[in-house]
Amino acid sequence: MPYYQSVLLLDDDPLVNFVNNQWVKKHRLANNILLYEDPFQALAFIKANCLQLRSSQQLPDLLLLDIDMPGLNGFEFLDQLAQIPELAQKDARIFLLTSSNHPLDQKRAAQYPLTGYIVKPLEEQQIQQIIKASLV
Repeated sequence: MPYYQSVLLLDDDPLVNFVNNQWVKKHRLANNILLYEDPFQALAFIKANCLQLRSSQQLPDLLLLDIDMPGLNGFEFLDQLAQIPELAQKDARIFLLTSSNHPLDQKRAAQYPLTGYIVKPLEEQQIQQIIKASLV
């Protein structure tokens, strides 16, 4: 049985999304996997599904977000998510999944209601952290 109904993987690198997708499938983290390389498209999807109650796609209850993306970085994406009350009501778990282990990024991340901060690559230990978050 999956731990999450729907997961949204957002990374501007298609290879990273591919690898993360394989981890999600291997561990059966979610019934539905949404892959996005463009943060604007991911936001449009989330907003559209908040407005359309009959949408066949479900709002994600797990989001794995990169920080360093062109056009709209992970922090700006989180600021936009905060404007969507329906997502907050869903109590989605949000992890920053990033190559940055810079203390300033970690300090900035602490200002957001995140479930976790994971430094890439996604591996077994981080998967277990994501699974534990589903049980809370």
